[in-house]
Amino acid sequence: MRVRARDDAGDWTWLFRDAASGDDADSLPDAMSGANLGPDPHVWVGAEDDVVHRVRRFCETELGLGRSRPYALTYWRSNRVER
Repeated sequence: MRVRARDDAGDWTWLFRDAASGDDADSLPDAMSGANLGPDPHVWVGAEDDVVHRVRRFCETELGLGRSRPYALTYWRSNRVER
């Protein structure tokens, strides 16, 4: 599901991943590839570990951003129990 908004800083899109619907970890990079991110994009992502890795890779290979440029946080890992 996508939710779009606009404010003084620009256009925002929230992409909610629903694993039950068959969405996979590539849904966020796929959505980013179709977006007009402009010449100097700022990327923030907080998601499952596989999604974060794919977004970082997309930012490096497709956007030419350095590894430290996107702010990306892993909040959980699928199929892993914390002890």
